Amino acid sequence: MDMNSTKQTSRERFKQIAWLFCLVLIVRVCTGLAGWSTLQEDPDSYARLAVGLADHSVYGFASGDASINPTAYRPPLYPWLLSWFIVDSELQPVGVFLFHLALSIATALGTYSLAARLELRWPWLAGMLVTVDPLLIRAGQQVMTELWATFLAVCAWWLWIVIWPKHSVVEGYCPTTKRSVIQWTALYLLGIFLGLSILTRPTAAPWAILCSLGMIGYGCSCWKRRMSDTFIVTSGVLLCVLPWTLRNMKELGRPIWSTTHGGYTLFLANNPSLYKHFSDRGPSRDWNAESFHDAWANRGIAGTDTLQDKDYWLREQDNSTASVGSEFRRVHSLGELVDDELAYDLALQSIQGDPRTFVLSCFYRLGWLWAWWPSGVGSLTTIVVGTWYGAVLVLAAQGFIKLFCRSRKSEAKCTTTISKNIGHWLPGIALVIVLSTVHCVFWSNMRMRAPAMPCIYLLVLASLSKQGEGKRSQES
Repeated sequence: MDMNSTKQTSRERFKQIAWLFCLVLIVRVCTGLAGWSTLQEDPDSYARLAVGLADHSVYGFASGDASINPTAYRPPLYPWLLSWFIVDSELQPVGVFLFHLALSIATALGTYSLAARLELRWPWLAGMLVTVDPLLIRAGQQVMTELWATFLAVCAWWLWIVIWPKHSVVEGYCPTTKRSVIQWTALYLLGIFLGLSILTRPTAAPWAILCSLGMIGYGCSCWKRRMSDTFIVTSGVLLCVLPWTLRNMKELGRPIWSTTHGGYTLFLANNPSLYKHFSDRGPSRDWNAESFHDAWANRGIAGTDTLQDKDYWLREQDNSTASVGSEFRRVHSLGELVDDELAYDLALQSIQGDPRTFVLSCFYRLGWLWAWWPSGVGSLTTIVVGTWYGAVLVLAAQGFIKLFCRSRKSEAKCTTTISKNIGHWLPGIALVIVLSTVHCVFWSNMRMRAPAMPCIYLLVLASLSKQGEGKRSQES
């Protein structure tokens, strides 16, 4: 490629980035302002945790005597970031708005760069699709982790491609291949970003494990280098997760690497009330969880043994003890560790008591995760969002088939192509698999697939691309 062609390519790339930046700015500013009121809500108590950190330097919930009780109920990273936007014990919506806007821009540009490095047609389209994605737009309007988790996922995948360039497998990437300083830096940062993802959403832990296992069989013909790469990345993950684990050991008496919220989300997805709903209504998403929340809030009151009294969760509850915050209405007097164990025991009791419904519910929850439209919304929203995601998911499935299931005249060539694609697409595909697997057992809804949406849109581009297109964009 001559110098003039290089300048022209760089100029075109700059124009695409500039236009994409402007699009993200316009779309996300308008949608953020439209959802301004929801930035002042705190459905998952992240703002409450942020206030505790900002005012008392303690990660916990305030008790009746104004003290802060340490907790591990939610992962710590997002509340810590929010704590920078606390003024006079209040979370400032302006700070959250600007933070989410920056994440939206970085995620869109990162997806664009991923598409270019994967040699997909129209890489700018990937950034545009992520920008207008309904789930990510909604995530930017709420004080929740989806947008931050999506940004971390895109960063980790981008670092993966930097470490192992697009043609490294075909060209025989080996120990004699010299890595640049940027590649070595990316290798160390990959572990850090995977670790930060776990501190944002614990479902990222199996994703990090799959990525680490993938490194053992990908990237280099020398097993020693593959093992050393895996060790470096794993060390970065542990560097992030270990301080949180040690903190929980000190404050709660147990080395908790994730949260004490897992039992509740498992029981929420596998409780007698929901199982009855599945038996009566099938996969319908109109289950009213208020009765369940009231039952959870009343657990242990008047000596009720919730493990022995199986009908307790099906009875109408007195909600006089309820307050804003669903599962935060009441914590067991013995602490959240007891609550977590109780929730796990109750969930396992439901699963073992009705294994047939459990198996069916796994398919139902998988459908909830990848539903085309949200539940409980107007007909116009249902039509628009349903049409959008229907087209997107069908095209993504076609892209997956095109990348990994194509038949070729030469079996050897087919194997090489599929192996190469699996290697470079591994972080994205692994994330889709992990989210689908985890949330078919634990609680599931559409918003929980948000971190995998960039991968879905890249698969959409794969369905529109021809092999070998976009090579000029490889260095983006």
